[in-house]
Amino acid sequence: MNLLFTGASGFLGKNILDKLSSLYEAKTVGINSQDNYYLDIAKDEIVLKEQFDIALHAAGKAHTVPKNENESQAFLI
Repeated sequence: MNLLFTGASGFLGKNILDKLSSLYEAKTVGINSQDNYYLDIAKDEIVLKEQFDIALHAAGKAHTVPKNENESQAFLI
């Protein structure tokens, strides 16, 4: 089965990607240059050139405190 995984370079993603890769044909999407699909899912349109059976979303903002209303809203996207 094909798996699309967001957030592979984050805390959760780093800790489970190896396990997921042993169970599925895993491809990653994110802002790390090592991701299969390099993009910011909060800003960019996702265009995939293949189909996936499962999508697992583990991306998110962490370790930051919003400084203004725009930054606060970015957490809701």
